[in-house]
Amino acid sequence: MSLFTRDALERVVRTFVAAAVAVAVTGLAGVTDLDGLKGLAVAGLAAGASAVLALLTRSVGDPETASVISRD
Repeated sequence: MSLFTRDALERVVRTFVAAAVAVAVTGLAGVTDLDGLKGLAVAGLAAGASAVLALLTRSVGDPETASVISRD
């Protein structure tokens, strides 16, 4: 697995977890009212956006990673 793939996958998973936790916490606080499946859909959408952004960064910054910051 390439460095880019590992980096992008890590970012996607971290985004999914962060979004799922945010949905759960806002639900517990009474800020949102989403059932579990809708909450997972929101987290999945955030993870999908993260994946698209990672792919777009290949032409900006360091092409070997999913970062927009160059290692130079």
